[in-house]
Amino acid sequence: MTTVLELRPVRRELARREGNGLEVRLLWNSDDDTVSVEVYDERTEELFDFRVPGDRALDAFNHPFVYCAPRSTSVDDELLEAA
Repeated sequence: MTTVLELRPVRRELARREGNGLEVRLLWNSDDDTVSVEVYDERTEELFDFRVPGDRALDAFNHPFVYCAPRSTSVDDELLEAA
């Protein structure tokens, strides 16, 4: 007996844009019907992604840094914690 597996992409690219060393992609996950934005910074070679509500997807795609969670602690935050 032969088993045939149907492979289909889980995440589908809905939009992509590039500029100023950044590549931004809007992705839809068909398994759980969620939307995410993926950002790649060519200068630092950093890649991160985050989920967004479906009704905010296009705005998050156009303004990803407004919607993404902070990735690191700022110096001011570290100073406040030490005080």
